[in-house]
This record gives sequence, C-alpha cells and structure tokens, in this order.
Amino acid sequence: MAEIPNCFDKAEYYFEDAMRSYCELYGKNEADLTDGDYEEIMKYAGNHIGFFITWVIRRGQLGSMHRSNPDAMAAAEKVKTGEMLGIDFLMEYCDGRLYPEDMFDETVSFAVKIYDDYFRIYSEFVINELYDLPLEFIGSWEDYLAFEPVLDRLYKDTVMSDNSGGDSPAPENEGQGTGGLFEGKWKLL
Repeated sequence: MAEIPNCFDKAEYYFEDAMRSYCELYGKNEADLTDGDYEEIMKYAGNHIGFFITWVIRRGQLGSMHRSNPDAMAAAEKVKTGEMLGIDFLMEYCDGRLYPEDMFDETVSFAVKIYDDYFRIYSEFVINELYDLPLEFIGSWEDYLAFEPVLDRLYKDTVMSDNSGGDSPAPENEGQGTGGLFEGKWKLL
C-alpha cells in the first residue's frame, strides 16, 4: 500500500483559483470581498472534499476523532439525511481539511489508492453531468446524490482489484476513471 499522507486535501489549496472565479462571476474585486464572501469562496474551494466526506459519513466510515464528539456526530446525522451539506461539516468539524483520522482505516486505504485522481474524477463529473465548473459552485444535496454512485463504483472497483490478488488486470472502464459515466464526453487530461 502507498504511504498514508498526513493530510489528503485542503480547501485552502484551491482558494486562489476559487477566489478568481468568484470575483469574475460576481463582478467583485478582491479588495471588496467581505467575510461572507471569503466563507463562500472557501466552500467553492472545498466542495469536492465535502462530497468525499459526505460519502464517508453516509457509509458509516467517519473516524473516531469525530465519533467521540457529540456535536460532530449530530452534524454527521444531518449530513446523512441531506439536512446539512458535507462542505459545511468539512468546514466546521475538519477545518476544511481531509485527514486520515477523519475516516476508518478501510476508507483510508481506499483514499490512498484513488485520491491522486479524485479531483480529476470529480471535475469530469461536474463538467459533464452538472454542466458547471469546479471551484465555481457549492454542490446541493441533489448534486451529491448524483455523484455518490461514482464513488461507490470507484470503491467497488478498487476493492475488487484488491481482492483479486497481485497485480490485477485493469477494470473494464480503464481510462474513464468514473465507472464509464462520462463515455463520449469531455475528459480532463
């Protein structure tokens, strides 16, 4: 297994790009941004991580650091039902970051294997299925539910590959990375 990173991802990594997009979308100058704008931009920057933490929560794989916090668990229950977005959980309980401690070991193993490609997979989905651009929106509950099967398929393919022993042949959807959902559509390089 590849080495487990100290941190898988941070919304702040994408903040500058999200801020440029936000300013263009709303005709604002960086100097004129309010605290509310900055909070919104950080959500744009971390939406993909919010989708991932939602998937973790809905699979019952939230790590022990959150399980010992009653407020985090109450929020996680809201995420499970769509009363709260994963990006809001991520910002409030994970400081906008995805750490190995945020999930069970089984999910950490999965994340280690796929996370380098995750933003590309997410971006292809946003462009091809939601007809939006990454870092320019905050996904709704419906957007997440449309994306969830992509992660489920990726997880299933990864587990099946792991269970086949040794180096396994590439899955049938090789090169698509998303379970074939974007066949014949625009792909990021």
